[in-house]
Amino acid sequence: MLKNYAIILASGTGSRYGSDIPKQFIKIAGKTVLEHTIESFEKASQIDEIFVIITPKYRHVAENILLKNHFSKVTKLLNGGEMRKDSSFIGINAVDE
Repeated sequence: MLKNYAIILASGTGSRYGSDIPKQFIKIAGKTVLEHTIESFEKASQIDEIFVIITPKYRHVAENILLKNHFSKVTKLLNGGEMRKDSSFIGINAVDE
């Protein structure tokens, strides 16, 4: 049986956003943008596994978010690449099938 994967590209640095921290870690309604995004995929019955691609500099922040929330579908936390296309490539290549 084929699986459906969600690959969340969250490895941006926020340079265009103009904040001290990347926008995926900004809180809205008490949760980070990353938490809201993962929750959406967690609730989707069509999604079997979630891979989160993160910038290495903020990996510890993402790890803490994952530990705090106990997301059941997140199976991989991967370091992103230099550019968005590199991060996409990393995510797609992480699929075992």
